[in-house]
Amino acid sequence: MSVYFHQEEQHILVQGKTYPYRDLMRTLGGQYQAADKIWLLPSTPENLERITELCRSVGGGRSKAATQSPKLENETPVASSSAPASVTERATQEKPLDSLADGMTISELMQKTQLAIAQAYPRSIWVLGEIQNLKLHASGTYFQLADIKEGASKSATMTVNATLWRSQYADLERKLGASTLRELLQDGMRVRVLVDVSLYKDRGQISLQVQSLDPNFTKGSLALAREKLLRELRAKGIDRLNKSLKVPAFPFHVGLISAPDSRARSDFLDQLQVYGFPGHVSFYAAQMQGEKTLDDVVKGLQHLTQQGCDLIVVTRGGGSAADLRWFDSPEIAYAIAQCPLPVIAAIGHHEDVCIAEEICFQREKTPTAAADFILSLFQRTRERLEQLSLGLSRSLQERMRLLDHVLFHARERLLYASQQVLHGYREQIRVADNQLDTKSQRRLLEAQNDLMHLRNDLHQRLNFRWQNLENRRSQLAQVLYTAALQPILRRRHAPEQLGQQLQASSERRLYQEKEKLYQWERTLVQRDPKPWMAEGWTQLIGPKGRILSIETLTPGMKLKAPILDGLLHLSLDAIEKKPSHATKDT
Repeated sequence: MSVYFHQEEQHILVQGKTYPYRDLMRTLGGQYQAADKIWLLPSTPENLERITELCRSVGGGRSKAATQSPKLENETPVASSSAPASVTERATQEKPLDSLADGMTISELMQKTQLAIAQAYPRSIWVLGEIQNLKLHASGTYFQLADIKEGASKSATMTVNATLWRSQYADLERKLGASTLRELLQDGMRVRVLVDVSLYKDRGQISLQVQSLDPNFTKGSLALAREKLLRELRAKGIDRLNKSLKVPAFPFHVGLISAPDSRARSDFLDQLQVYGFPGHVSFYAAQMQGEKTLDDVVKGLQHLTQQGCDLIVVTRGGGSAADLRWFDSPEIAYAIAQCPLPVIAAIGHHEDVCIAEEICFQREKTPTAAADFILSLFQRTRERLEQLSLGLSRSLQERMRLLDHVLFHARERLLYASQQVLHGYREQIRVADNQLDTKSQRRLLEAQNDLMHLRNDLHQRLNFRWQNLENRRSQLAQVLYTAALQPILRRRHAPEQLGQQLQASSERRLYQEKEKLYQWERTLVQRDPKPWMAEGWTQLIGPKGRILSIETLTPGMKLKAPILDGLLHLSLDAIEKKPSHATKDT
């Protein structure tokens, strides 16, 4: 177990079996370079004295191979806060112009960069980052620490390789506990780690050697994120959405989201089967741990909702807070809150309650308890139905007795009311009959008056016409008498014959005139429409007068039809023409 050292201007390089003395190295400000398996210590008299005593006590000493190793040319002191680029600048400025023309080799560049990093970070530092690409090997645990790039999108990250050697893993297990360490070392977990910064010269990559983890930081960040999301949900009122839904009295169709072949799934189904669940279960296989949990659970809720389930059960077999942190995610929280079906969460974590359990309709501790809750819905509904049946029977009996009493009084009231209504109808009929008789008498009187006026007018016209005819007859008779007087005077021998002819002619003419007056009177009486209207007949009047033929009609024409007590305005919809006699004969 020999330890050897080599002193340079800025550092003391220690190599060999240094593992038992790593705490001493850190106390002296040393930094372990895993790629070269050496410790870099600041070159001070105190450190040189301590390292010399250590090497002498374990049979080591100054390294001859290290002494023969190539030494950095013109190496100048660099402040611990200087960047690797400044070291290279100073080294280049101090070289002769001839050597600058040759340039710097990659090996020299890596060596100077390694020294610059060692000077910048002489002691272990705490680093914050998210674990990605975690891999467990026999030699140690390998992963990357990631952080969001400044000024870039949230999906853009920068990463650095980190290693937790097997020996250091065992020390952390003793300090933190195996379960706590497993909870912390998971993909997606944000951690605070104590690391030594070193450069892997073969690839030119910075690597971190993990020395310790801060469990309080991770648990605190998870709790803060959980509380922040819960406050956001409560501020928006989303935490009460699923709780406000109504669970069906008989949930015959149950949706189940769980891992396939898991104990939680089998416990849930076995409990339903043992107690004779009368419905059926639609199972959606989902990963219940890891990053895929978010997508699987959200898709499962959507799928089972489309399947027409009555309620959905989300269950798994418990686990640590880190295992269950996926159920504190906003994706699952919003999916449960916006689900139109009641969601029962049986995550199985007794100590802490995740957000999915906070906002779901019902929280149960175990899958078996979730099954019992569903079965209790049937039992409660059955008991409620039995109570309602008993109460309904009693209520029906009491109701029947009351209804008989009510029916008797209703029959009496109905009889009295029907008599009153019948009496009212009779009175209305009597009043309507009186009104109709009064209106008919009035209209008949009006028609008689109109007919009387028409007859008087016709009589006056006939008298006037008769008077004119009499006057014309007198005039004609006078003319005839005068005209006939001369022939009479000339023909005195035939006066009687001429008088008879004249009398016959005048009587015949008078009879003809009287016949014309009689025909005119009949025509006027026949053309009087009121008797026809009294029989229900009427005539159609168009825009140009009376309608005598369908040839003058067109569909849509506006017509008028007078009746005894008014005038009807009609609209012509269609015309049906009767076939002609020729068509019938044919």
